[in-house]
Amino acid sequence: MRVDANELKVKVVGEGANLGMTQRARIEFARAGGRVNTDFIDNSAGVDCSDKEVNIKILLADAIRQRRLTMPRRNRLLKDMTEDVAAIVLKDNYLQTQAISLAEASAAKARESHAGLIRLLEREGVLDRELEVLPSDEEFAELALNRKGLTRPEIAVLMAYAKLSLKAVLMNGVFIDDPCLRPVLESAFPAALRERFGDLMDRHRLKRELVATQLVNEIVNRAGITFVYEVREETGLGVDQIAAAYTLARDVFGLGGLWAEIDALDYEVPAAIQTLMHLELQEFLKAQTVWFLRNESWPFDLESLVAAYRDGVEALLADPESALAPLAREQFLAKQQMYAAEGVPEALARKIAALLSMPYVCDLEKVANLLGRAIVEVGAAYSAVGDRLGFDWLRQTVEAVPLDDHWERLAAETLLDDLADQQRELTRVILERLPDSAGAEAVERWLAEQELTLQRAERLKEELKASGPLTVAKLSFAVRHMRSILSRAL
Repeated sequence: MRVDANELKVKVVGEGANLGMTQRARIEFARAGGRVNTDFIDNSAGVDCSDKEVNIKILLADAIRQRRLTMPRRNRLLKDMTEDVAAIVLKDNYLQTQAISLAEASAAKARESHAGLIRLLEREGVLDRELEVLPSDEEFAELALNRKGLTRPEIAVLMAYAKLSLKAVLMNGVFIDDPCLRPVLESAFPAALRERFGDLMDRHRLKRELVATQLVNEIVNRAGITFVYEVREETGLGVDQIAAAYTLARDVFGLGGLWAEIDALDYEVPAAIQTLMHLELQEFLKAQTVWFLRNESWPFDLESLVAAYRDGVEALLADPESALAPLAREQFLAKQQMYAAEGVPEALARKIAALLSMPYVCDLEKVANLLGRAIVEVGAAYSAVGDRLGFDWLRQTVEAVPLDDHWERLAAETLLDDLADQQRELTRVILERLPDSAGAEAVERWLAEQELTLQRAERLKEELKASGPLTVAKLSFAVRHMRSILSRAL
């Protein structure tokens, strides 16, 4: 029996077999408010389980060849690991469908990035958008007029192609051979195999494929479908570098633990709150990834860099109030209280609110390491500079400007980076010139001799406020003018 999508009298469709619905029907059903993925998403656990089985049997065959395992014991081990393998497969599929939900929640906002990624995949010869029923450029323009984005079925297809493309690029690179990715390799196997035959994993004939698959799944599932595309657009750097910077940012900020804590809140807090926390962490992760790409030299020594940044970051995030300007402190407390009021454990609410209130934390650690000062002291100085000279106001103004155009968004992000660079450099110079003064006190001493600088910065802010609706062009002028003002004061 054939039924058109608009005749369905249900809210959710799950496809237990291939092609229970055509892709056009899925999209039509989703546009009408129905909940549906695609057949390859709904049936992916079986494929994933078979893949795990093959990889495990290759490993155990090596153990048998080395006489570390007999065939009867191998068979018992396979049976004993059934639940562990099932848990790994279920987690894979949980994260994959969660990634689709996160992308769906921000689909309208990410519309330009989705369109750009599709065009990139077409140029690479990976994707035929007409065959996969993805919108044409004209259809994307229509979505923009209606302030809509891709549906779940379209997102599922785009995610699959994004993963395939990233894996192909990583397989041709060198980063997946980095020893720091050993935990990524181990995550493909049950604990029993990691403990007994961990040494054989490095000899696995599919080792590179396993690392690439696991890493791509993590990056796309956790950072977002368009993460790599957007970072490439902003930095012009390659996939190997972006994957390494992602790994660095993840480990410096302990995001793996935070993601697990958020996931553990299923059915304990509203799903919308979990989605919001994940999306806010995605934005934070992207910003920190870009920061490392712009401020540290390639190739990264990941172990050394994590050690160089993590302690200072943890110290500051443990006491954010000590380094936040009054307005930023109010925003931090409001964010923390909002999450706590929704049932998020207080410690987790505080961690996430602290991260979101200090996107510049790596700037602080860099200055602290350079000058040999405590990061909390540098943070207090940085916040005082932002508050007194108008950096905080300019930053919040840039972030508040509506940006529908792809190039305007890139321009705005460049302006934010420029402001952060100026604020970091000014903080460094002030603390360097006044080594006997701590944090905010050093800034106040410096400002006492900079009456003209303060007047010019305040005049710039007032002129912007009086100029009518703000645009990226106006803000670009303001950021450049601020640089001119400060260059005369230093």
